[in-house]
Amino acid sequence: KLPSMQTIIQVPHDNRVLALADEIRSKLASSGDGLDPKSQESLARLLGLLHDLRKPEYTSYLLEWEIAVRALLASPNNQKFADELSDRIRYRVRPSLNPIVSIIRGGSPPTRVILGLGTLLYFAIPGLIIYFPKLISQETIIGIESKMLVTVTLAGALGSIVSIMVRIQDFGKAANADQSVLFMTGFFKPVVGSSFALFIFAVIKAGLIPITITPGAETYFFIALAFVSGFSERFARDVATATERKVHSIG
Repeated sequence: KLPSMQTIIQVPHDNRVLALADEIRSKLASSGDGLDPKSQESLARLLGLLHDLRKPEYTSYLLEWEIAVRALLASPNNQKFADELSDRIRYRVRPSLNPIVSIIRGGSPPTRVILGLGTLLYFAIPGLIIYFPKLISQETIIGIESKMLVTVTLAGALGSIVSIMVRIQDFGKAANADQSVLFMTGFFKPVVGSSFALFIFAVIKAGLIPITITPGAETYFFIALAFVSGFSERFARDVATATERKVHSIG
């Protein structure tokens, strides 16, 4: 009979591992219902992860490891379930042979977010240096004043970057979040912020949401609005919802 989940959690890690080791030895020594070769391979992979899981930063995965082992020791065993858990744990605790993937997976959650942001800036800044003069040299881009379009885009991206910096400690609570998702959050958030800024700029210019702008303050107004659009996703979603309602009412 397998112990209850509450019992497993309450027992210290080392004692739980030792108890499992005894169960594994008994199972392997059994002549009647020992593990089949495929299950033995799965068990060997799980045991190979134990050294990594004893490290302080990975002990949170010990419970999943135990569940996977017990799934293999059960009769009948749950091979597929155990393999899925094993792959999940290995992905999180074992560095990849690919150095780029290894960097993405490594470090604390805030570090991974900052790494994603830094990667974006690494590619974006040279491109901006090359193409920025060409963009502002044009009077219009798709019928929109080029300087205003570029300004709104950059203000939205800046708002997103500031949002990441302000919330950086909040990412520390995402210890169990997928590392790649955290990296992509840092990488794409400025892109999303710029997109929201351009969207809201278009909504205001189209008159879908009527706003009176003080004469001579249009540039400052759109810079502030674009920054807030990038900084606050909630604000951007509210504007999108209001725009959707407006379009439906027109239709």
